[in-house]
Amino acid sequence: MQVYKGLEIVTNKIINTQKQGVKLCQIPTSQLKIFTQHVPIVVGGSNFYIEIPVEDSVFMFKYKYDTCFIWIDVEQSVLNRRVDIRVDQMVNAGLVDEVRQIFILDEDYTKGI
Repeated sequence: MQVYKGLEIVTNKIINTQKQGVKLCQIPTSQLKIFTQHVPIVVGGSNFYIEIPVEDSVFMFKYKYDTCFIWIDVEQSVLNRRVDIRVDQMVNAGLVDEVRQIFILDEDYTKGI
């Protein structure tokens, strides 16, 4: 998921207390090329966030690094419960008010925001 300025709750941006001292760098996949001198660790997101650096012909992740993919497979009912809890937490943290700040009444959103 992309993180947009002013939409920290909606995009589930990690907060400092969750980092537990770990330095994180959230960058668009289009800018991954700047990390060619470091071993990247890609965590979270969908397969899209893994596929881009691995398949990119300029970044050449799969040719430069030994790779290890780790994923968690969970039953749908367990995932649904976790998502329900997370959405409730986001609503309690102010998700609705955050969306109201960017929503323009009578705007045509059929082509995105």
